[in-house]
Amino acid sequence: LYNDVASARENLAIINRSLNEKLAQMRMIIELSDTLQVTSDLDEILHIILTAVTARQGLGFNRAFLVLHNLETGRLEGRFAIGPSDPEEAGRIWHQLEDEGVSLKEIFDLYKYEEEKHRLGISNTAKKINYPLSQDDNVLVRAFKTRTPYLVTDAVNDPLVPKEMYELLGADSFVVVPLGSKDTTYGVLLADNMITKAPIEQKQLDFLKVAANHASLAIERYYLGEKLAEKIKELKKATRALMENQEKLINAERLSTIGQMAAQIAHELRHPLSTIGGMAHTFLNRFEPSDPLYERRKIIVDEVKLLENIVNNILNFSRTRQPNIEKTDINEVLRSIIGAISMEAIDANIILKENLDEALPLIEADKDQLFQVFLNLVKNSISAMPNGGKLEITTRKDISNVWVEVSDTGTGIASENVDKIFKPFFTTRSTGIGLGLPITYEIISTHHGSIWFTTQEGKKTTFYVKLPIKQPKGGDDGEVTSGGG
Repeated sequence: LYNDVASARENLAIINRSLNEKLAQMRMIIELSDTLQVTSDLDEILHIILTAVTARQGLGFNRAFLVLHNLETGRLEGRFAIGPSDPEEAGRIWHQLEDEGVSLKEIFDLYKYEEEKHRLGISNTAKKINYPLSQDDNVLVRAFKTRTPYLVTDAVNDPLVPKEMYELLGADSFVVVPLGSKDTTYGVLLADNMITKAPIEQKQLDFLKVAANHASLAIERYYLGEKLAEKIKELKKATRALMENQEKLINAERLSTIGQMAAQIAHELRHPLSTIGGMAHTFLNRFEPSDPLYERRKIIVDEVKLLENIVNNILNFSRTRQPNIEKTDINEVLRSIIGAISMEAIDANIILKENLDEALPLIEADKDQLFQVFLNLVKNSISAMPNGGKLEITTRKDISNVWVEVSDTGTGIASENVDKIFKPFFTTRSTGIGLGLPITYEIISTHHGSIWFTTQEGKKTTFYVKLPIKQPKGGDDGEVTSGGG
């Protein structure tokens, strides 16, 4: 009777230990599932999976390797590994994990700390795992392709374990389980007991399959999230483009109406203005500059000139003229402008500096239109420096373009105006009607070029113009961009 009682107690203890092990494993699986639900970083997801596989409170493997399919190379490549690479590391790490109440997150943090502090050798081992999917006599490839778990019990003599794999892992037995969803296989999970040499039991393999399923769901959720985020990004981009195009269409229709009206008015004003201007000049010439009435008469002439410029700008903007393409020397155009405004710059206490690349090639462009472009930019720079400053004009080239930079140390462009300066009829000046930069914009566009700017309010502004050396044959207009920095 005594022996029967002792035997019953022993069996009960065995059953109790088995139940406790299964309970611990179930708790670990539940914690793994909960942790993966709230983790969105792929690297952390993969590390947590390996942590659960090696936790003593969970599946209890000594080491775990994650091998993923690289879509670009078509190979299985070691991504991460967790566990000690030798008995010394095992003693140090496992000593810190003796507390049975330690959580999965705490184990993960410990391995992360150990990796950062001691550079665990297992990380280097993982990175050396690299096999092509064409190697069908490889247990990793076989598990990946067939989506079937493999338990290797004698690695030395197993035909699916290449010699270099055995020498790399140093384990006589290990288990490989696939990671994948219904339609996609992501890689394989490899686990072993290289340190303790403990045999891999069927119950460990069963729980490893369960853990692999949870891991696969987490990986699939991550990739689906990435695809969804990309689709949302594309949708937002398309929505922005649609809204911008709608706004452009509305503005184009509005400007077309305004432009037609303005052009008609400008056309009607042009002749009488010319008559008034001619008579004002004739009248002014009757007075000597020393005459007290000379300056008053000159105001009439100057104001008529201003009105004529406004009328000409309106007419130029309303008439879309294709460029008259010819071989053009950008430096020559800029030197003409510099010569024309040099006295104005001196009077405004502005230092002119030119950095013109003498090796600049001739480009295919309309010389007169480019003169108008750069004259607009230079005059804007002068206007932005009411107290004097520095105006710098630079040219350079690349393989297929020439670049022009017009930089000033003026007042800069206010942040609220950065997106408006290329819009017709927008101006911050008391004179003019805001058509200089829109005309510049249009000319650069018809030359298949680009224009943009950087600015620091109260300090400086630089306009950048990029023009192709050769005009495309029958291509669309180039993109003209603007922006402040």
